[in-house]
Amino acid sequence: MTRFTFSALLLILLLPAMAGAGDFPRDEQQVYLMVSSHGWKDLNQVDGTAVAEDKGISGGVGWEGQFEATGWSGFWRTRMQAYVGRSDFKEKAEFGEISATTSLSGMSAGLDYIFRPPAFRYFALEPVAGLAVRMDQRVVGGGSVGSDNTISRRGRYREERRGFCGRLGLRGVARELGGAGDERALDDGSARDFFLEGGFLVPVYMEYQGGLTGERIATKLYPGAYFEAGVRFGRWQPMVYYEGFRYGKGYSFSGDLRAQSDVLGVRIGMSF
Repeated sequence: MTRFTFSALLLILLLPAMAGAGDFPRDEQQVYLMVSSHGWKDLNQVDGTAVAEDKGISGGVGWEGQFEATGWSGFWRTRMQAYVGRSDFKEKAEFGEISATTSLSGMSAGLDYIFRPPAFRYFALEPVAGLAVRMDQRVVGGGSVGSDNTISRRGRYREERRGFCGRLGLRGVARELGGAGDERALDDGSARDFFLEGGFLVPVYMEYQGGLTGERIATKLYPGAYFEAGVRFGRWQPMVYYEGFRYGKGYSFSGDLRAQSDVLGVRIGMSF
């Protein structure tokens, strides 16, 4: 892990304490499993056609904590997660199509502040603002060039992308009190919270390192989008989520390419 990434992760973890947050409520922590379909495309800068594509499946584990911000009308939400996956890589070249297997690994952490109206009971619209840091690594290799040539192990290469992005969004929460029909539902676990959140991923900083030279370069990052939707009942919280990033000129060593990545997944969490 680079000094940059370590400092970013540490900052995100320390911000709640610096803001005077209290202890994590026991029922507002959860661990979760996630499975997602991820895709990456390298696009020609001129006509937008795909010159390389990477599609696959990844899985991971994570932790989330929510806690009130002392003296503020709202709460903090912090997340940490790690994931691994595999995918099929294809690239168009002058001598034929390159096919290879790609392994993916990464980690991310984030801190959001969610403003909740003091009078929340059955429904609320909550503005969301936060910061996230992520580090992804791809290892490409072990495939073929054209129809009968094999990429050797020496031909494999590694890519890393790491950086910051902001999150600006809106969260809607609708509460169903369940069988008890009153505030007792909050105590006996029969209440259900349905939520839908969406917004923008605002670029702050991103860097790319990899290829055969290992050189590190800054990346131009365009605004992306995210959403998540699910329900919380008792100790369980299933949800679906999406994250889309758009990379501009300079993300790789080819000056005429841009790229996009999309992740669509399912997450199941359990509070403890």
